[in-house]
Amino acid sequence: MIINTGVIEAYQRKSLPDEQAWFYQKYGRNPSLSLQRQAVCERLCDELRFYEHFPLWNQVLILTLFPQIEKELANMEILAIIGSDQRFDGDITMHDGKTFLVVDLLNIADYTQSVKEMTYILHNQCHYQLIAHVLKKQSATAQTFQEQMAYRFFVHGLALYASWNEDYHAYVFHEPQYAKRKAKAFYMYHSAMHNLTDEQERQMFLRIIRKVELWERYPDIAGLFFVDALMREEGIESLKEYVKAGWENVAKQSMAMHEE
Repeated sequence: MIINTGVIEAYQRKSLPDEQAWFYQKYGRNPSLSLQRQAVCERLCDELRFYEHFPLWNQVLILTLFPQIEKELANMEILAIIGSDQRFDGDITMHDGKTFLVVDLLNIADYTQSVKEMTYILHNQCHYQLIAHVLKKQSATAQTFQEQMAYRFFVHGLALYASWNEDYHAYVFHEPQYAKRKAKAFYMYHSAMHNLTDEQERQMFLRIIRKVELWERYPDIAGLFFVDALMREEGIESLKEYVKAGWENVAKQSMAMHEE
């Protein structure tokens, strides 16, 4: 991947991006941007430079599922910015015919005072966005409400799993502290899939789950727990088949469960 740190290099010289920069037009702008945080930006920029080769986390898992991923992402440009709307962390978008992973380093730094935690959030965000991007590229478009729910379960659940931390062997989603979250995620996912019939309510549900905090994104979280259970019970070969089958298989299984 191509690492573009031009905005951050200018910030090191205490120069701010143009207020009309395309990324501000898309992601908003924070008018109270500080000119005194060069050190943390430089530290996070150092982490971004590792993305010339991907993945950094869960290498065996990701390369097994997506053997061509580095080639697929070779022309993507990671654009490090500062000063966007404070609700923005990262996103993959097109601009002038190029694909960008845009990340706001100061917004990521604002989550914590710990540099170690900042770097975790940065890598988590980058891996999540990149894995979701690859899955979206290879997935058919979801049309109906049930299809869009299955799509989120599949794409975002798997992206969350692959990006949760640097080594999936250390995940503890099967332990008791996650039991209530798991039960609620599956209950809310299946309830919405099969009980929401009003089209306006369906569309409202889809809009809301894009904006709420992570644990309330029930289709995504149910998908995360499903992938974790699949890996623990059946292993990576079964996960490869799951990825190959795509979200359409999730939709079929959900509808079959409803019919039973």
